[in-house]
Amino acid sequence: MDNNTNYQGQGFGNSNSGYQTNYHNNPNYQQQNQQYNSGGNYNAHTPIKLPNSGAVLTLGILSIVSLCCCGPTLGPILAIIAIALIPGINRSLKNNPGIFSSGSISNYKAGKICAIIGLCLGVIWFIFLMIGIIFDTAFNQELMDAFNEVWNEMNY
Repeated sequence: MDNNTNYQGQGFGNSNSGYQTNYHNNPNYQQQNQQYNSGGNYNAHTPIKLPNSGAVLTLGILSIVSLCCCGPTLGPILAIIAIALIPGINRSLKNNPGIFSSGSISNYKAGKICAIIGLCLGVIWFIFLMIGIIFDTAFNQELMDAFNEVWNEMNY
């Protein structure tokens, strides 16, 4: 539906109402827009925060940190969630170049790198764990002993 749609019978767009649906052709709108862009309190070039840049950074960092706490289970999940947010951010950057703050772009880049590192480390750790469980019986025994020791120390 375009901006010049005529809504007859509703008071919009008919010649009696004086209402113009296309704002950009309105000289008053253009004059006010120039006033806001040339001075006053509004600055059209104020950088804004990139959407989800903080979420990508947080999830990327947590994906690495959770490898230490939770093993190779939670880290890759958090990394995949962070990586799933990346295409939307790339689309925002492509559609609106130059309007986002450099700090939020840095957060996005750092989060993307952390998420990729967290995913790679988690997958590598999971592969080594599976190889150790499948092929090495001594590894299985050491793993079970370590698990039982931690389990007993927590008084379960």
